[in-house]
Amino acid sequence: MTTITLHGAGGKMGCRLTDNFLKTPYEVHYLEIATAMYAPVSRAHRVTLEQMAMLEPALVETLAQTCMEIVKEGHDRLVTAGIPREALRDITATKSPRT
Repeated sequence: MTTITLHGAGGKMGCRLTDNFLKTPYEVHYLEIATAMYAPVSRAHRVTLEQMAMLEPALVETLAQTCMEIVKEGHDRLVTAGIPREALRDITATKSPRT
């Protein structure tokens, strides 16, 4: 039996390839290095292409953009209230002591 190792199995293209390889007689091994590269990612999930098509726009374009707009509005209001822009930027960009 032919064995294939699929690198980057958790990405968009990896999910597409995985779906296709499941329909073949090949023995497939999956390697996702994102869990090491982008810690604290601890799990990878397998979703269908249709599910990813719903998840990605919902999370990235809709939710993330809304959160960014709210943070920017709060930032602008604090600057208007007299807090120096540089001080605000340094305070909000600081990592939590738990990290």
